[in-house]
Amino acid sequence: MNLSLTDGGPYGTTQMAAMTIFNKAFVSHQYGLGQAQAIVFFIIMLIVAVIQVLAGKSKEVEA
Repeated sequence: MNLSLTDGGPYGTTQMAAMTIFNKAFVSHQYGLGQAQAIVFFIIMLIVAVIQVLAGKSKEVEA
């Protein structure tokens, strides 16, 4: 949605991380750099997801 509304905005500031990775890999043909960025992005999202699951489990109440 950001791309359709702002076309990347001023100087690419509103471009999403996934779109940046896609452009780096497939538009610029820098496959290694795009893959490295994708792996780092995946690890960051994995850490955030694990933290959310652990925080949610600690607040659960047994019936």
